[in-house]
Amino acid sequence: MLVNEDVYNLVVLAGYLKRKKFIELENDNYMYKGELFFEDTLSGKVMRIGAWGKTAQALNDVPTGSNIKIVGHIDTSEFEGSCFRCGGKQKVKWFEIVVNYFTIIN
Repeated sequence: MLVNEDVYNLVVLAGYLKRKKFIELENDNYMYKGELFFEDTLSGKVMRIGAWGKTAQALNDVPTGSNIKIVGHIDTSEFEGSCFRCGGKQKVKWFEIVVNYFTIIN
């Protein structure tokens, strides 16, 4: 069920699974990290995706290269990193789409 605040962070994308990494965590929990590749007229684009629990298990069973549609939300984080040019400290922002559910497109 969506509440008003969820509507502002709702993502629906369709694309092809590219890379994937599945990790079994403690307490029967699972994490999935991967990439969704989708094309436009200029170049291919890649979006980081992630999932937890049963959704992570289900995504892990989908073969790389499969065409899927995902519904989820944007998750952001920030950390202190190093500039690859000068080595100085800088804030690095990271975001991914957390998959709430997905459908395989034939």
